[in-house]
Amino acid sequence: MNILTIFLLLIFGSTLLNGQTGKIETMHFKVKYDIEAEEYAKASLKVLELARTIAIRNGYNLPDKVNFTIKNTDRSVLYFDRRRLKSITLEYKTMDSFNSPGNGGKNNIYGLCHELGHLILDKK
Repeated sequence: MNILTIFLLLIFGSTLLNGQTGKIETMHFKVKYDIEAEEYAKASLKVLELARTIAIRNGYNLPDKVNFTIKNTDRSVLYFDRRRLKSITLEYKTMDSFNSPGNGGKNNIYGLCHELGHLILDKK
């Protein structure tokens, strides 16, 4: 590998990953995420799966499959998209958005459960 190749990889390496997405699909969730947020996508999926299990156990109805998207944008927000039923989106401005609230992050665990609750309410 020559010096120019190494230089180009160092300069443009992060740009090459920019925009790449990953996908995870389980029986009840389809998750699409920016590759840099893979760890948080997996953790969020665990929260959603557990919240869904508890809701079903307590007699609530949920859609068979929920789409969950995690994407980097110019804002940090978590929402249920009423136009696209069965869809939850988490937008993050920086990776710091995934920190605990005590470390400047958002209340993502509460937020995920809250948005899943909207699916329950709209399912009635």
